[in-house]
Amino acid sequence: MESPSHPPHIRIVRLIASCATVVWSVLWIGLVAAFAAGDEFSDSLLPALKFMIPLASIAVLAWWRPTAGGTLAVAAGIFAMFFFDHPFPRTWLASPAILLGAVLIRTTVLRAFRPLEVAAWIALGGGMFVAAALVS
Repeated sequence: MESPSHPPHIRIVRLIASCATVVWSVLWIGLVAAFAAGDEFSDSLLPALKFMIPLASIAVLAWWRPTAGGTLAVAAGIFAMFFFDHPFPRTWLASPAILLGAVLIRTTVLRAFRPLEVAAWIALGGGMFVAAALVS
């Protein structure tokens, strides 16, 4: 017996969240590569690869395995929230990772999907942006 598939609106939200996670990862990979091309990492690419490899794995997993990609994105976001002292990476690296990862997990694991819950996740993400910007 086949398991029932997700309703179309869940698949659409999951596709949007997967695409947004891939775009977010590629953007940060590009920023790290641009920073590595400068004077800071001229001695070694190892510090840049420490950021680029996890970001690339988040992008790949978000596309092929949304639950695993979402879990990794949430973990990376929580790590980034405590690792970086500057509010810019906290706001623009950690918050989207947590929000998009939570949406990926939510749309993959649970069959029921409610628009009010999506609004709550978006509000939570907005609150994390504000909190990350204020904590410095």
